[in-house]
Amino acid sequence: MINFLKNIGLRIVSFFMILLCISILFSTITFIGKLSKNNPSEKKKIKKEVERLVTQYHYWNDNKARPYKGRVSVKLNDVKNSILNKKNINAVSWGSFYRKIAEHDKLKISTVYELFNQIYKTKTLSRNDFADIIVTFVQNIPYNIVTMDNCNEAYFKNQSIKEMMDDGIDCDGNVFGGLYTPTEFISHFKGDCDTRTVFLYTVLNRYGYDTKILNSDVYGHSILGVNLPSRGRYKTHLGKRYYTWETTSVNWKLGDLPPSTSRMYNWNVAL
Repeated sequence: MINFLKNIGLRIVSFFMILLCISILFSTITFIGKLSKNNPSEKKKIKKEVERLVTQYHYWNDNKARPYKGRVSVKLNDVKNSILNKKNINAVSWGSFYRKIAEHDKLKISTVYELFNQIYKTKTLSRNDFADIIVTFVQNIPYNIVTMDNCNEAYFKNQSIKEMMDDGIDCDGNVFGGLYTPTEFISHFKGDCDTRTVFLYTVLNRYGYDTKILNSDVYGHSILGVNLPSRGRYKTHLGKRYYTWETTSVNWKLGDLPPSTSRMYNWNVAL
């Protein structure tokens, strides 16, 4: 009888021990789960995955030989979304295409605005000087060919592309629309003429400048037109003078144009 009671007692104790172990194990798993969920480093790691950045550090001089430098970044996800947006645009003209790209990307390049804001705060600048800083920022970024075609095909189909490639200019082919969006431009840190004009149109409008994109089918080129006091070449549009600005290489000032592209009747306001 005593042995029987002992066996029952041992079984009861074993049963409760098993329950205790299960309870401890469950509590441990729950605690680890909560710890992992609330772990700041874990959250930071996940956030870092979502917000991976492409960062560029840039040095440049304005057209008065004053030096500037700074860092700009874009999120890789924003670049991917910008490309997707570009592919989904149903545009009836180049102007419509440019506008929709600029509207989509204007909030994706905040570090560009932060850099120019910092420069503006630390300098005494006129409106023309500040615009010059922004444009020369782009003029000092390498020019390259951006084409919808394969670069080999473009080489044989387009004489101007052939000449540029023969001069050693790099080519990026199979790019939808034949231009980079503003986020793509910062990501790659290179681009062609309308890549630059769309970027500058976006940024200059952010600072309240009256800016137009001027395109020429005759010259196969895209430049800026800016409504600021100046001298030189300009395009009249709705009673305003938009002075020309070449953006593909350094040392071009507001109102400048090379003689080979200087006939203003060959330029039209795209946007």
